[in-house]
Amino acid sequence: MKVKLLKDVVLEGDEYKANTIVGVDEVTASKLIADGDGEEVKELDPSTTDDETKAAKIAKLAVDSCLAEFRKTQEEFLKRLPKVEVVENPHPFKSFGHFLSCVKQAAVTGQRPEPLQKYLDGIEKKNKALRDAGIGKAEGDVMLVGDDAQGGFLAPGEHRAELLTTALEQAFFYPRARFIPMAMSKIDFPAIFDDDHTEGKFYGGVEIIRVAEGAQKTESKPKTGQIELNLSEVAGLCYVTNNLLEDSMVSVEAMLMSVFGQAIAFVIDDDCINGNGAGQPQGFLQAPCLVTIGRTGAGIAADDVLNLWQSMFPASKQRAIWIANHETFTQLAKMEIGDSPAWMPANGLSGKPYDMLMGKPIFFTEKAPALNAGGDLSVVDPGMYLLAGKAGLNVKTDTSIHIRFDKDQTAFRFTIRYDGKAWWKSSLKPKNATQDFRLSPFVTLGAQQ
Repeated sequence: MKVKLLKDVVLEGDEYKANTIVGVDEVTASKLIADGDGEEVKELDPSTTDDETKAAKIAKLAVDSCLAEFRKTQEEFLKRLPKVEVVENPHPFKSFGHFLSCVKQAAVTGQRPEPLQKYLDGIEKKNKALRDAGIGKAEGDVMLVGDDAQGGFLAPGEHRAELLTTALEQAFFYPRARFIPMAMSKIDFPAIFDDDHTEGKFYGGVEIIRVAEGAQKTESKPKTGQIELNLSEVAGLCYVTNNLLEDSMVSVEAMLMSVFGQAIAFVIDDDCINGNGAGQPQGFLQAPCLVTIGRTGAGIAADDVLNLWQSMFPASKQRAIWIANHETFTQLAKMEIGDSPAWMPANGLSGKPYDMLMGKPIFFTEKAPALNAGGDLSVVDPGMYLLAGKAGLNVKTDTSIHIRFDKDQTAFRFTIRYDGKAWWKSSLKPKNATQDFRLSPFVTLGAQQ
């Protein structure tokens, strides 16, 4: 995707100046945008019609108006805060294994090793600066990183990135979602209501009218709302024998990186798809804007795929991906249009199966509902899903020697907080459509009857 750089940055060894537009992969783009180093360059789908282009421009004006008001409120709040410069504390740990070893030693002896104490002293200076600025009422109210009195030590920045490296490689949905960095545990994010174009109104109230020369214009404005995002916590618990800890911290580091990274990737992606919204993210399969398409018969037929794609919001088709349960593969492979295979390559089973549908990638995953259940095949735009978390998706690490003291094992716990919801509040009825037809960034196949 294309990103306009807001600062001078170095990408793969090459330096790029601010205001340069670069083409990068979606993971790199997400990181640039989350770090404030760039902004996405929106591109209209080349297949859109003139009417759709006009509608997209009108939609952009409405969204910009809504977000401008939100940014103004945010800027006024920030201006009232005292100026406090907080410098990232350079940590003294040689590796993530060294950090874990110091955390365990503090739990065993009750004394913090010198590297851990040095690290926490630097953190306390940051916390004190925030308390002096009036953010937090007393000692302990504010914790950015590292405080065993509050239940654990947050891993240093570079090791948080290492922990999530495996997650980013394994996950397919949340790296494509729209990430919202959060400074607090709750945020109300602006949302636009746009559910019906049949009366010539856009975004719940924006109306474009024709007027005669000198005639008075009619005022209109979008109907706006809010999406509430509240951080909830997930935790990973791992037991390590004390012999392994003493003999090879490097081995423990590799194991924890692998186990925790893959587990957190699975859970976050699964929440973005299936979460029920009660103390956890609301997955797109539970979103109020989800469009469910009835099956044309048993299994999955080519008409089902066409009907799903037909209901995908045009502006979302550029970012769309397909999500399918593993067991749908046989159904997809047998699809036919007339007497011709619709998905298998021309040379049949001897060739590599396609990994695209309608020109968009398809991901087979156990996170999708079972075959023939509602949601076993979906086409979605992850960019219309809001994933919120502390900047950088902070990971907290703590340990206990007591849980399995009799088995000579030490417990390491990793926790991470995030939330997610679809950005749309409802599906959209186009200006000209049959009674039940709807468009959405999230479209799924209904259960087999």
